[in-house]
Amino acid sequence: MRCLIVTEWTGFQSAQVSGFRLLFIRFKSSTTNSKIDVFSKNFQDSLSWNEFLYLRRQNLRSGLIASIPSSFVGLSLGYFYFATIQVDPTQTIFGIDPFVVYLLATLASGGAGWLLGRPIVQEKERDFFLHIQKNRVDPRYQSINNPVPDYYGEKIGSLSDYRRWLRDCRAYRKKAPIE
Repeated sequence: MRCLIVTEWTGFQSAQVSGFRLLFIRFKSSTTNSKIDVFSKNFQDSLSWNEFLYLRRQNLRSGLIASIPSSFVGLSLGYFYFATIQVDPTQTIFGIDPFVVYLLATLASGGAGWLLGRPIVQEKERDFFLHIQKNRVDPRYQSINNPVPDYYGEKIGSLSDYRRWLRDCRAYRKKAPIE
């Protein structure tokens, strides 16, 4: 059994993730990571909620619209590239069939592109979903006369939509039976 002795701490911060309550302890330190501090200061100043919700709506639409042609283009380019390569089936690459290596390399490049996302929007998205999670209603009390308002906040596209969602959640809570 390991034991950690802490002499100084600055406070607790909790978060609810996938049904588990996490408790973070922030410790005092003589050295700080300036990259994270600068990022968080710039992050708070660089993206307002209105801009974030507009970008979120545009991102969802453009992602949906662009997914079909981009997948077709990627599939076509991959097919044309691998169809023109001279492959000797008797030789292996790292002891593996060359076709499997090419497939894994294609998937790895797609994964690398996925990992290079925009961290500012992702951080704001995380903050937004924490707001949604904190304010959403308990769906156990829904009925035909009292449906759950947008549980994941997918229809929220502006601050007025967010305020309307909060009002709908408040009205739902008033109608729900109290245990």
